[in-house]
Amino acid sequence: MKLKEICDQMIESGFGHDLVKTTLNTRLFRKASSHNLFGSRNGGEIIFSTEDSVSLIGRGDFCVVLNRGEYTGLYDDKDADAGKNYGYDEFRIRMSKDEYTDKIEYIVCPDWWVDVEIDADDPNYDPSSDPYEWIENLSEIGPVIPEREFEGTIDFNW
Repeated sequence: MKLKEICDQMIESGFGHDLVKTTLNTRLFRKASSHNLFGSRNGGEIIFSTEDSVSLIGRGDFCVVLNRGEYTGLYDDKDADAGKNYGYDEFRIRMSKDEYTDKIEYIVCPDWWVDVEIDADDPNYDPSSDPYEWIENLSEIGPVIPEREFEGTIDFNW
């Protein structure tokens, strides 16, 4: 079997756990950090959770929420790689960076990002550690709101 065939099989099987090609009408959630905001695997495939999730994966500093819409991709009602339900489902969708950013409804950040007091005049001030800088940078991509302003029942699992 050629390497590409093996990789394609892994994509569709989630390392042994079946993913089913599905079309859903849902909001999508993606926990991310600055280093993987646009990260994708396998040529444009991005992993999301649907609004049917109770909580999200623990990794990531903020959550990108895509507008409700009809999305088609490979779906499993649990973590496909682990084969276990940790509170979130897995929906693997192929989309371009432009499609992704055009569909952003919100970027949800932890409440502490807006509650923390930072003294920019402090001689030890480091802009790379300033949540207000993070919010400003993310605002160039989509509207940023703290978790407490998000209308929904999902646990962002910070």
